[in-house]
Amino acid sequence: METTLALTDILTVTAVVFSGVGIVLTVLFRMNSTINRCFYDAQRANDQAHAHLGDNIKNLERRVDSLERHVDSGLANVHMQLAASRR
Repeated sequence: METTLALTDILTVTAVVFSGVGIVLTVLFRMNSTINRCFYDAQRANDQAHAHLGDNIKNLERRVDSLERHVDSGLANVHMQLAASRR
């Protein structure tokens, strides 16, 4: 009788331990999935931010080029007016 009771206790403890391990593994798996999803979302946001930076830099370069042309045109007009006033 004592052997049967001890065996039942061992099986019960073993079942509880395996259930606990299963719960811990399930929680760890879900945490890992959440961390991976967060990392993926952060990486995607980072990639989009870099793409926008590239677009902004190109836009600023176009604006600088436009301003340089405008300044060059204005300086050319000033030179023409100075040359005309010297005559």
